[in-house]
Amino acid sequence: SRLWLEPGSVLRFYETVIARRAALGLADGEIEVLTADDTFFAARIAARDRDVILLANFGQQPHAIDLPMDATRMLSSAEQCSDGRIAPRSVVWAVV
Repeated sequence: SRLWLEPGSVLRFYETVIARRAALGLADGEIEVLTADDTFFAARIAARDRDVILLANFGQQPHAIDLPMDATRMLSSAEQCSDGRIAPRSVVWAVV
């Protein structure tokens, strides 16, 4: 199968996640869970020289997010909603 060649494939996304996780040193960082419930998870990971905020929406509806002003969206499994919400069933990493 050539699905791994597709730019938007799950495999391609996971390859990107693993590479960025290693480059930022996230495996060695301290994690602080900011919020967690049945439909939404947010955590801040203190990496080598910067922090990364991980947002995961497990729900069926978009979820409002409130990122710090200096945050830069680095990785997303889906397009973010235009009004600053995270799309259903998606993940966003932001560097702060």
